[in-house]
Amino acid sequence: MEEAGLYVVVVHIDCRYRASARYDDEIDIVTKIAKITAAKIIHEYEIRRGDEVLVQATVTLAVIDQNGRLQRVPEALLT
Repeated sequence: MEEAGLYVVVVHIDCRYRASARYDDEIDIVTKIAKITAAKIIHEYEIRRGDEVLVQATVTLAVIDQNGRLQRVPEALLT
């Protein structure tokens, strides 16, 4: 994509810290694509220690060109 002059950038992050992790904790990070529109991709994240949710986050990504103008999400990212 970068060779084509397109870049995926973070435009918004919402992060909720529910509990602390400790140095030796084994954690799981669960990621899913929550929504894709013509102009953005929204990911949801959970960081868990066992059944306990430590962190919940939503990240919104956009595609821009070399001049910083918003572009449509390329077909290659939709599959």
